[in-house]
Amino acid sequence: MLTRTAKLSQSVLRCAIGLRKSGTVYSHTDVNGSEAGDQEEKKYRIYESSRYTSRIGKLSRAGLTLLLYVHFCDPDTNGLVRYFDPAEAAQYIACTRRTVMNNLHQLSSAGFLSMSRTGYPGIYNIFISDYKKYFLPAAEGGTGYSVLHRDILEKVRACRDINEMRTALRVLFDQSALSKDRLPKDPEYSFYRNGLPKSITRGNVRDIVDKGSLFTSIFNVVPGKYNAKVRVKSEYDPLTLTRQLESECERGLVMHMNSTRDPESPVMKLNANVFNSLIPEIMSLKDLGQKYPVSVVVSAVDEFITDYILKGDLNSVHSIKAAIRNIAREIFHTGNSDGSPQTALPPGYIKILPA
Repeated sequence: MLTRTAKLSQSVLRCAIGLRKSGTVYSHTDVNGSEAGDQEEKKYRIYESSRYTSRIGKLSRAGLTLLLYVHFCDPDTNGLVRYFDPAEAAQYIACTRRTVMNNLHQLSSAGFLSMSRTGYPGIYNIFISDYKKYFLPAAEGGTGYSVLHRDILEKVRACRDINEMRTALRVLFDQSALSKDRLPKDPEYSFYRNGLPKSITRGNVRDIVDKGSLFTSIFNVVPGKYNAKVRVKSEYDPLTLTRQLESECERGLVMHMNSTRDPESPVMKLNANVFNSLIPEIMSLKDLGQKYPVSVVVSAVDEFITDYILKGDLNSVHSIKAAIRNIAREIFHTGNSDGSPQTALPPGYIKILPA
């Protein structure tokens, strides 16, 4: 199954859509230890085009969609997607398995990812390059990331115009919370031509921005004679989206922990002291709502309580939050969205289903 959101590096996408800037400047403010609290602003330049040098700007519609799709397959903290099935990716993207394999090799040769065979025929492990760097500060080589909603992936896969895909994704990332200062307030139509083929005229760009189905579904567009006022819709703004999903998960956890009426529920079997000590740990899991449905998170909490607390095996757990996160990931990949079991799969096999 695909996660609700995905985090994608800005430099990765900028290279994937064909932007050839020598580098992007990221600002970082350091506070000195003086009593006056002086602040010193430092700037770091990330050389994007020197990192992904092969076939930059030549990704097809299927290749660009596949790059986004892989990020929605719930990579671990190292960027590893285990047991990736190209046939299911082909079904989702609406192309052939051979097309998926060709684009996986292209993405691999360009440095975006690497792949290896598993013990199961036709199943691969995918490793997203530099995934750890997505989340590092610029001073430590971090590239920054934006949060994409799965609805955006749905709209991208339905789009058949690669130039509209490139333009929409570029503006979406430029308007993200991490890079708003890099985008002109109301750029002229010629601004959106960067990264597009030379055959694309100003009129073509105007049609994409003003009338493109993908563009207008993600942005609020107010067209003008020479420029257009383009703003990402609130439901796709990364910061707003993150807060909304976390609040939804937090509400679900609170209701589950405090309003359970089923006497057979694991929560109802906890004594008051254990219940009160567990609450802070459970509430800190609200960020799981960015990736998984609330029902999966709630099921993971119940399973943890049953398997560890009620059985007196809590001493074997080094971190309650880490244990529940692992259980949630297992439930998400081996069961339905409501936490119910699915067909039996090989140990460790992650079933990636179309949305």
